[in-house]
Amino acid sequence: MKRLEKSRSIESNFNPVGPLTIHWDTKLLPSSFGSEKVDRLPIVVTSSTGEQILGVPSLSRGTGNLMSKAVFEYLKKWNILELVRVMCFDTTSSNTGVKNGACTGLQLLLGRQLLYFACRHHIFEIVLEAAFSSCFGSSSGPEPSIFIRFKNAWSNLNKQNFKNGLIDPKVSEKIGDSCEIINTFALKMLSVNQPRDDYKELLELILIFTGYIKEPSFKIPGSMHHARWMAKAIYALKIFLFRNEFPLTKLETKSAQRLCVFVASVYMFGWFNASLVIEAPRNDLRFLKNWKNSNKLIRPLQIKSFHLIYGISQRKQSASHYLMKKCPLQQKKYF
Repeated sequence: MKRLEKSRSIESNFNPVGPLTIHWDTKLLPSSFGSEKVDRLPIVVTSSTGEQILGVPSLSRGTGNLMSKAVFEYLKKWNILELVRVMCFDTTSSNTGVKNGACTGLQLLLGRQLLYFACRHHIFEIVLEAAFSSCFGSSSGPEPSIFIRFKNAWSNLNKQNFKNGLIDPKVSEKIGDSCEIINTFALKMLSVNQPRDDYKELLELILIFTGYIKEPSFKIPGSMHHARWMAKAIYALKIFLFRNEFPLTKLETKSAQRLCVFVASVYMFGWFNASLVIEAPRNDLRFLKNWKNSNKLIRPLQIKSFHLIYGISQRKQSASHYLMKKCPLQQKKYF
């Protein structure tokens, strides 16, 4: 009863200031009853004054239709329908689909258009995938073969026989002058509580790569499937640090070198600033500028970056036409 009373008190006293951004993302979690798993939908609103979780309802399926209805019901329950201006979501088709996506469904229920704002971490994860494919080639399986080899060889590696990146002349040429900036930023991010252990591990590996950390301890290589956000960057850094212990071809060494330099000098800054919603446009432009100034380490990334970071607007435009047909008299423009 105390939990229920506290929940109702928070809900009744919630008085946000200014426009709100609504966030949602389905997670497949064990059911509270029985052993089966159910789709849970955390729903959160943020504003200039903070954030508030509205609820975590369970869904029979993670479809766009069910997600949009659940989000709408919680906005209605908290009496903040008119305050929502922005949608923040991952880039799956269940959210971005023109007709059946959650974004379209929510706007239809609200009777007005909202600002599309795809989750920056999801966007940058796809950029990292493009960078990895540019360096190592596409992988048809869930786990890149070089990662499998490295994981299997880990127990036989001499963990003291690692070499930082600056020992390599080409790496030193690329990032030698910017090491202080890289180290300062990585240390600043480490001083902040990171939401995931792999975020922290990536920062520590970058500091080892630049030679800042002299006597590190390494974590055992973990999950490496495509769905794990940091896996490619973490594995590439470890592989290059142990290039004298782990047998690599010349092409593999060069590929790992390129990806590590890209992650340390360009990608890290974009990734760890991605959670700042209000800074997103400037952060994206800074990312592209840093990539350009790095002599385009990952050349095919140019077209993909612009498409993946801003390509969502194409679906938004199609969805807008669809919305106009469905509810032309209820359109309200806030932007």
